[in-house]
Amino acid sequence: MSKLKPSEKVLPQMLKKHVAAVHTSGVLSLVERKVANILLLNAYNDLVPEDGREVRHRIPVGCLGSMVGWDDSNNISSLKAALVSLQKTTVEFNLMKDGKETWESMSMLSYASVRNGVCTYGYVSELARKLSDPDVFATINVGIQKRFKGGYSLTLYENCARYRNVKSTGWLELRQFRRLMGADAEMYNDFKRLSSFVIKKSVEEVNTVSDIKLAVEYERRGRKVVALRFVVAENPQKSLFGPALLNDDELDAIRASETFKRLRAHGVGERLALAAIKQDPEQARLAIDTAEARDQEGGIKTTTGAYITKLIEVKAELGQTEYDKQKELTRKKKKSKATYDSLLTNFQHMAVTASVKALPSDKLAALALKFFETLPDDKQLKAGRFDHRSGKFASVTINAEFKPWLNKAVAPEFNLEAFEAYVREQGHDPVELGAYY
Repeated sequence: MSKLKPSEKVLPQMLKKHVAAVHTSGVLSLVERKVANILLLNAYNDLVPEDGREVRHRIPVGCLGSMVGWDDSNNISSLKAALVSLQKTTVEFNLMKDGKETWESMSMLSYASVRNGVCTYGYVSELARKLSDPDVFATINVGIQKRFKGGYSLTLYENCARYRNVKSTGWLELRQFRRLMGADAEMYNDFKRLSSFVIKKSVEEVNTVSDIKLAVEYERRGRKVVALRFVVAENPQKSLFGPALLNDDELDAIRASETFKRLRAHGVGERLALAAIKQDPEQARLAIDTAEARDQEGGIKTTTGAYITKLIEVKAELGQTEYDKQKELTRKKKKSKATYDSLLTNFQHMAVTASVKALPSDKLAALALKFFETLPDDKQLKAGRFDHRSGKFASVTINAEFKPWLNKAVAPEFNLEAFEAYVREQGHDPVELGAYY
């Protein structure tokens, strides 16, 4: 069992992740993917015990939530939802041995529990062995993943990071690419939508927040795109994404400081304490003062070390008034509502558009006749002939009325499950937006 004290858990940043695990997790949402990577990083050094038994790993909920990037690091409901999804997600392995292919499939997590501020989880022994000693692995920067806002973007980063040394992913057929990305929705049969919502947006975010830069190239047959590949290069700005390097003199000076000693006394890991003081010593000192004051009031549910770590990582505006806190909460609620409204509008528009396109010509003609009969005599005279191939009347003015009428007539019933899937595809968490359903 992984041993830890909740206040002492400080994780490294780099995760070696088996390529099979990278490639088969495209169905996960952004939050679920981040949680999966952090859990694997936390367990990595203790995946397989000497006696071969299944191991239970533990990580403080506050630490996990902070690394995911939740505003409330103890977001129990979202964590539980992510853990359940990981238990339902399968990892597939296609291995070659003695010239023969062996296929294996297993759940990403075999066990999970949340109790007293600690998340306990496990992997089946077969999966643990593969993950602990991969012949081929991708190196994932878990610190960088926290910066991603889009699920497709993080998926693309995971699937391209391993190719930084060979400079290219090689050609991927569109069907294969969509499977890797988890972009299986029917709307992405249209390449323009796949390009706009998945490829271009993901490449832009990877290039903005990660340690690699991507450029996409396409293979065409005639005018149709049939495959694509990503050229992978080191990001010249990547030094911006990691902690600043410290020389020996700086390390000695920081270790001798009062702030460093206070951080360590609260259980903050040495690496994090050094980086925090190097980056902003005043912020580190204020974080300690704030945590100690709040702890004396009984306002900290986890540990002071976890609370201080959270304040430092999110660069909290310490000393806020209650008015400022309420103002910020209101702003976040408005932003979430605006996000929900935008997603709902786009989803309903796509659903209606798909319904219109799916209409057979006789059904479309019948609806056009029904609409025509609702028009007053003077407008009927102006309408002109209806062309079932284009779905339009001869009159532009009449078409402007016919289109919204037709959309309303064929609009499908709202499908909550499909809408939540669309929300995940756009990089949002349905649980967080659920208050507006």
